[in-house]
Amino acid sequence: MQKAEVGERNTKSTKSTEGRPNPESKIQNPKSKIRSAVGCKLLAVSLLVFSAAHAQRIIRAEPRVVTSFGVRLVYDDNPFRYSSEDIDSFVARVNPAKFPIRSADDLDLNLSAELGMRYALSGRPGRVGLDMRLHAYASNWEKSYGLARLDLRQNLWTGGEVSAGALTMPGYLVRYYRNPSGTNYIACRFAEYLARAGLAQKVGGFAFRPEYGYEVDDYIRQFDCYDTKAHRLGGEVSFSPGPALVVAAEYAFKTAKAAGPVPDISYDQHGISGRVRTSPSGMRDFSLEGGYGVEYRTYTTANPPSVDPSHAGRFDRIENMNVGASYRLGQVRLELAYEREWRYVASPYEQEIEDVKRYQENRLGFGVRYDGSRSVR
Repeated sequence: MQKAEVGERNTKSTKSTEGRPNPESKIQNPKSKIRSAVGCKLLAVSLLVFSAAHAQRIIRAEPRVVTSFGVRLVYDDNPFRYSSEDIDSFVARVNPAKFPIRSADDLDLNLSAELGMRYALSGRPGRVGLDMRLHAYASNWEKSYGLARLDLRQNLWTGGEVSAGALTMPGYLVRYYRNPSGTNYIACRFAEYLARAGLAQKVGGFAFRPEYGYEVDDYIRQFDCYDTKAHRLGGEVSFSPGPALVVAAEYAFKTAKAAGPVPDISYDQHGISGRVRTSPSGMRDFSLEGGYGVEYRTYTTANPPSVDPSHAGRFDRIENMNVGASYRLGQVRLELAYEREWRYVASPYEQEIEDVKRYQENRLGFGVRYDGSRSVR
């Protein structure tokens, strides 16, 4: 995820003096010509040595191209995140127009590719890269989507790093909602755009990583009221007493403002999470990882309950837990992971929204990843 710098030499045009009289032109001493030629050669050698030394200071490490390719097959028991009541209705074929899907569960074929470059700028390591992912669902193919992420990291001081990145995810299908201008159900899709910047500082075995992000969610025309702009601010603190153990905790705040006016899905959200990664003694190629996170979302609409009962006074709690294991065989890594997510919804004004928005989702996957790199020559 890096760029190789190439030096360019600019040539300036000079006006020709051919045909012009030179008042200083006289027959020169041959020894003077020899001394002049030797001086020019010494100057050229000096400039060459200086340039090489300067380039050595700017780029001290040979840039390396980094590549990574992965394939993962995941079983997802609730890709549309339906409530248990909605799943029962789909199975019983109650109101089939509301559920124009082929199955309530699915297989997700996840393909990923990363192309980047590692380099050193003035002796400081850096990395730039592009990560692309495709989720292809076997039964509900319309749920398939892709995303691309650009990331830049540069070390600027001892133990310190700055980073910046951007993400785009076009055409993500949430589920099928009732058409606001009709009675039929249509696909509710949106595109997500995210820009972020962060810092990282290592102090002994600790690392501190504050970050800010700006997110834009752009829904299709029929659901413009859901268009959202959000500010994200948070940070992670991690501790690693050695290469075999990493313990981390993270806090994230998000405030989102929706276009509205009705419905108005604006909200404030606080999230906390923790994770642990370890390698058993004597098995550095084998690692285990586990994590848990919870997000508390409070809807901030100013609409009265009589106008927007689905969001006025509503509170959501979203929890996630995951465990995984990986084993490296040379440049190939085998991965096994399980993830569970569930949402609790409470609304003082509309009981039905609790039955619709509560869900549980389980994902179990196995994958293979190849990591490679080569020098840029």
